[in-house]
Amino acid sequence: MKTTLEIIKNALETCKKPAVAYSGGADSNVLLHLIYTHTDARPPVIFADSGMEHPDTLPFIETVCRQYGAKLHVARANRTPLEQWTRSGWPMLGKLASRRWMQSHKGHGFRLDVSSCCRNLKIGPARRTMKALGCDLHFTGQRGQADDSLRGL
Repeated sequence: MKTTLEIIKNALETCKKPAVAYSGGADSNVLLHLIYTHTDARPPVIFADSGMEHPDTLPFIETVCRQYGAKLHVARANRTPLEQWTRSGWPMLGKLASRRWMQSHKGHGFRLDVSSCCRNLKIGPARRTMKALGCDLHFTGQRGQADDSLRGL
């Protein structure tokens, strides 16, 4: 806990206007709680609405943000999930399995693409919102075990 708070406080010292990515999940709940209860910072909260969340997600996020007094900004993509998948491929199986499936099924007329979906429906809209707010730091809560590339951090 001490190391986590040191990382958060050091990051806050190096930026002018931070933002917190918030999905309503366990990791982002912990991050939001730590920032709002262990620092004086009150960064805006950005929820990237991909259009696929459970209907109770946004009301839950709004309630949590009200409890902390956090200003919520909802970032939405310029296209629907179906438009995204039709354009770039279906986000199935996970990154490695999807990549392997595509390599062994070339020319079958069906594409899988895990990365473009997140990049266009969540990451891109969140970054545009962050930029529009003038933020220069984006806190994101994610366990290392949640992604192969983050293991060992």
